Amino acid sequence: MGTTTSRTLRQSTASIRHRQSLPGGAPAPGWGADMLAGVAGMAIRHPRRMAGYALAVFVVAGVFGGPALGLLNATNPFSDPSSASFRAEAAIQRATGEEASPGVLALVPAPPGSPAVTSVTRANTWPSA
Repeated sequence: MGTTTSRTLRQSTASIRHRQSLPGGAPAPGWGADMLAGVAGMAIRHPRRMAGYALAVFVVAGVFGGPALGLLNATNPFSDPSSASFRAEAAIQRATGEEASPGVLALVPAPPGSPAVTSVTRANTWPSA
């Protein structure tokens, strides 16, 4: 069993050396798989060290990515101010003084015009000032 393992190890090592010695220094196909296999092997052999590396990467990502949340301060991130629909909505708001898009959508299981629909409409309508 030990002979088979060492033979396989020698063959894979020879394969890696061959890939590294390609003319022009270009990586051979499959070089990424060898890299990931090496990372996986290290994770199996040294799990605490890999957990430390992962924690360090997490902290560095937090240091560089943390301030990004404060830089994203769009007032209305879903509307493009240069679009025709945004300009039309702004014109309606200026003309009526009220919000053009619906603020509340109520689903009432009753036919239109029934007392249930009327009471829900009155309850959800802002009084005009």
